[in-house]
Amino acid sequence: MFTLSSLRCTLKIGAGVMKVAKQENIKTILIDIRKMLRWFLSGEGAIVTLSLLVLAAIIGFLIQDAIQKQRYLELLQLELRANYNTATNEIKNVNNHQYLYFHVPFHAEVYNAGLQQGYIITLNPNTQAQLYSFYNTFLPAENVLTQRDMDIINEYETKWEQCIIDNNQLVIKSSPLCDSEHSTYLTVQQTYSEFIARSEVNVWQNISKINFNPTEDRLHPKNLAGLILRLLLGPDSLKIQQ
Repeated sequence: MFTLSSLRCTLKIGAGVMKVAKQENIKTILIDIRKMLRWFLSGEGAIVTLSLLVLAAIIGFLIQDAIQKQRYLELLQLELRANYNTATNEIKNVNNHQYLYFHVPFHAEVYNAGLQQGYIITLNPNTQAQLYSFYNTFLPAENVLTQRDMDIINEYETKWEQCIIDNNQLVIKSSPLCDSEHSTYLTVQQTYSEFIARSEVNVWQNISKINFNPTEDRLHPKNLAGLILRLLLGPDSLKIQQ
């Protein structure tokens, strides 16, 4: 029969055994760590370590480049949509007999930045050709023509305003002495606004033909690459991009 003293003795022995085992475990772990460090410092270990570091750097670079590329492509899409909306709004205004007092030039800054970064050439050849034709051939000529038409409108507006100033009619701004200049200005404004609107129909049509929607690619639920991009960039987008 166990007595209290024998139980205490047994517990002490068990505690001692556990302590020794714990010390042995710690010693084994330290030995393993030492062996691992020696291996990493050896020639073979250094090669593996450097290879892992290079692989991690490459993966990090590829992820960062994919994020920057997607952000650029979506900005380019936003630029195209902004140009599209500019053309649409001015066409509607002219069709509603609200003739143009000013014109917002079509933008190409984002596209030009992409040429320097090289992201344009990563697109499929058909999209590359559409974007190149639009931005390098069509759009510069369109901006020159519309600016020329606006300069003519502004020229006749200036003549009418100068007539008003010369006849001291700044407050009334409807002097019969300037009816001829005013009539000429309104005719020129209507005629050249219609010229601009007809040109912008071409802008509208050209943008509509470009098969390019990187935002939709990112948000498409069945697109594996889009899933990865959603994880990196999130699921949000502007309404104009959809």
